[in-house]
Amino acid sequence: MKKKGNVGVLLISLAMFCSFDSYSQHEIKKIHSWFEPVSPGIQAKENIAKKDTPGNWKIFIESKTKKLNVEHLWINKEEYTFSVNKVESPVILENQQQSGIFMKKDTTILVPRTKNTLYQLILRSDTEPLQPKLKVPASFDSFIIVVEYSIKKKKKKKYSGTKDIKYLSPVSLY
Repeated sequence: MKKKGNVGVLLISLAMFCSFDSYSQHEIKKIHSWFEPVSPGIQAKENIAKKDTPGNWKIFIESKTKKLNVEHLWINKEEYTFSVNKVESPVILENQQQSGIFMKKDTTILVPRTKNTLYQLILRSDTEPLQPKLKVPASFDSFIIVVEYSIKKKKKKKYSGTKDIKYLSPVSLY
């Protein structure tokens, strides 16, 4: 009878250890991603962020740690060069649109207020393919945005991704 009690305690202890270990592996809480199409003329709002659609990406990573090191970024399975900046939350985008003789202010909250550390990934203008070209891991093949990251002073590489892309009003070139 005593053996069954010890086995139960061991199983419960093992389950708690595994749950704490998996919890600590998720340093990225959420990826906030926005796409702003840019084209001549007026474009439909339901436009999908495809490779052939020019536009601006606004990508923010909400992390539980201040030691996050983002190493690679893929959008639609293509790797991009980027820089990383820490920013404060909330992140608010204010656009001034002209409506007749009056200016109309359009405010969009890109990232709500959070106590977590917030990083902004800024795509560089030199969007040439990187050499050698890395591929998105197979388990993240269906995601639109994928990041490879590590925690500073640790060698283990981790991945996170999102399919949730929000759209901003299109910007017209005219």
